[in-house]
Amino acid sequence: MRIKRQNDYYKGFVGVKIVKMDVVGLVSGGKDSCYNLMCAVQQGHRIVALANLHPPEAVDELDSWMYQSVATSAVKLYSEAMGIPLYTHEITGRPLNTEFSYVETNLYQLLKRVTSAHPTIKGVCAGAILSEYQKGRVENVAARLALTPLAFLWKRDQHELLSEMITNAVEAILVKVAAAGLKPKHLGLTIKEMYDELERLNKEFGVHMCGEGGEYETFVLDCPLFRKRIVIDEREVIVSQEDRLAPMDSTPSYDFPRVVGSARIVQIAALIIQILCLYASASDIGGGTIIHIALIGFNLAHVARRWYNNIDGRYDLRQLISSNLNNTLRTQYAIALLTGVLLGLIEYFIAPSIPSSLFRLFFWLSLYVQLLGAIGVLGFEAFEVFRAKVAQQ
Repeated sequence: MRIKRQNDYYKGFVGVKIVKMDVVGLVSGGKDSCYNLMCAVQQGHRIVALANLHPPEAVDELDSWMYQSVATSAVKLYSEAMGIPLYTHEITGRPLNTEFSYVETNLYQLLKRVTSAHPTIKGVCAGAILSEYQKGRVENVAARLALTPLAFLWKRDQHELLSEMITNAVEAILVKVAAAGLKPKHLGLTIKEMYDELERLNKEFGVHMCGEGGEYETFVLDCPLFRKRIVIDEREVIVSQEDRLAPMDSTPSYDFPRVVGSARIVQIAALIIQILCLYASASDIGGGTIIHIALIGFNLAHVARRWYNNIDGRYDLRQLISSNLNNTLRTQYAIALLTGVLLGLIEYFIAPSIPSSLFRLFFWLSLYVQLLGAIGVLGFEAFEVFRAKVAQQ
């Protein structure tokens, strides 16, 4: 790779006159960390340094929840492309170990060195989208160094986010593929060229649009923050595991996100009906009404949040059954997956007696619908994860 000079600095990206905070940007070379920096600049922050954690020499890639380690050897070009100093630190310890000390030590040492060299830095940018683990580690280290963590991509809708990156001239190419339907021929293609294919794979296999499940990784060649463009002169494809996926024509024809989204809407409607029935019967039920409404309301908020944010339960389930997960994170993913079913079952067993036959009928019908919907979504997500595992064997 090499640098190609450009004269149109910040190429039309929204400029900001007032600097709110000097920040250091955690960069991996991928699109997410890069676009998060663009969002920081748009919000008025000034990037004064870049920071990168990289694998030891002679190691091309580490299997890590925390870091993108593919193509990090080219991250040094970021400094020249952006005209901003880059600080690097070799990853030591065991990246897969979930004990915080192993993960955070590397990041702390790196950011401590950066802030010592640039004492005006008050914030740290991280491109986390869905990983609670990644975001939590950055927040812990930031707190120790009195830095404000900035994660502008957090919990964004991935379809919208990837489209936004393309619209805002982020030219990122795929440098690793590791998911159903993604093949070596896709390496080197830009996210713009891959958008329609990723949408198709998202519907058929649950591939995350932004690669949050590790399905693919990218390297940015150009963006509005670059003063110079990165040019690839030579490339080599390394296949570490042959693709043994089932034939594409065996893929079911249903649209998974739409089915799950519709099921969640039905659950929301059913929960609202339950609350209305209880409210209308409050004078007959007595003081316990508020407890039941609060329980159902909590369930409603949970389902509505997962529907509104288009949260993919397949990701939660894959994390839950991962063999390298600590008990705290496993509990968080279990709660996210099972809350709808558990709260529905609790209400089923402690449901109050409703004198009105009409309200009683609507209440129980809506309770059955919500509970069956929650169990159905969970079972559907489990089936999808199991099917994907079988396809990869």
